[in-house]
Amino acid sequence: MLGPLTSATIILLVAGFSGYHPLWAIVAFLGAYRIFQDYVLSPHLMSAGMELHPLLVIFGVFSGEQVAGVAGAFLSCQ
Repeated sequence: MLGPLTSATIILLVAGFSGYHPLWAIVAFLGAYRIFQDYVLSPHLMSAGMELHPLLVIFGVFSGEQVAGVAGAFLSCQ
């Protein structure tokens, strides 16, 4: 989570200092990209490798996070 947040901050700083004023467009794009990657692409790719339905992968990550926090969410996708 720290990597995407840091890269989004750097992107917004560079765009702001270079004179690109509609920063909301960049924020909207980055938000839509993260949602697509986290809830569509990643579960689909994990389910293909594990031969599970993508919804089961999402529920597995959520349950791992509830049991053991961030470490549980990370380890449930391994």
